[in-house]
Amino acid sequence: MSKKRPGYEAAKRLSETINTTNDDKDDDETDSKILQLWTDIEAKLPDVLSSITDLSDLTSSRQQIIDNLVDAAKNKNEELSLSKEELFTVVKWKFAVGKTRNALWPHFKSNTEKNVRAATKVALGNAHANIADDEAIKQAVTDLTKRLAGVGPATASAILSMISPCSYCYMYDEVIDCFSSKRTYSLKEYLAVNEGCANIALSLSRKQLKKDLKERIKCPRAWTSFRVSQTLWVAARICAAGGDLGDDLTLKAAAQSNKSKKRESAHYDEPAPATSSSDNGKVVEENEANPSFT
Repeated sequence: MSKKRPGYEAAKRLSETINTTNDDKDDDETDSKILQLWTDIEAKLPDVLSSITDLSDLTSSRQQIIDNLVDAAKNKNEELSLSKEELFTVVKWKFAVGKTRNALWPHFKSNTEKNVRAATKVALGNAHANIADDEAIKQAVTDLTKRLAGVGPATASAILSMISPCSYCYMYDEVIDCFSSKRTYSLKEYLAVNEGCANIALSLSRKQLKKDLKERIKCPRAWTSFRVSQTLWVAARICAAGGDLGDDLTLKAAAQSNKSKKRESAHYDEPAPATSSSDNGKVVEENEANPSFT
């Protein structure tokens, strides 16, 4: 079994603040606390980037590529594709946020400019244009992994998330560890991780929309699969830093959640309330109080 990345437990704790199977049970106060926790952790991104050599600059370079792709998408006369040099920038970013694998460089460099342009044109075009169901995601990832040497699902996700962050998370090691008992870099694993991030993004977006409507904010910033994966990674890096990047906020959230669960458990373990018969023979019971989450 692959060894878990340091700090992954914080990403897991953060992911578990979201109840994707019964999202409607949370009240406004709980929703607000969850949103604030995710937002506070996301706000630590610049500190995390600065703590890793060259990552701030590489993230800025990656953002420039994203801006170019967005401009190209708006102009239908321009193609969505990456140059070989832009591919190298994405790979350097990928290595910086994770583990450097220098043995892959000869494979990356063996791709011609023409091949990189052609493969990324197809994949980015499909990712931008198609509804991202599992088949479309599989196809977009495969368009890259089958046509470009050295490119696996993780690198493909780094590319595809630039044009469609709503549909494609990035395959951070710590996020894989968050959702899987054994870390692999297969297409099947990516689909599972991406689904987990997409479900969390949907839940957070619902909470955000409800909050923004209440506060009359007209242009809320949606939670995307990529944004979720990035925030989970930030949580893991803060935890792994052991206090150098600030407090691990997921610990307090987990403690509050455990207290709430204990209260709920104690409530349901209580003896059934006494019953009494009314004059007409019907049984009258006390109303059960709804368990609350703090």
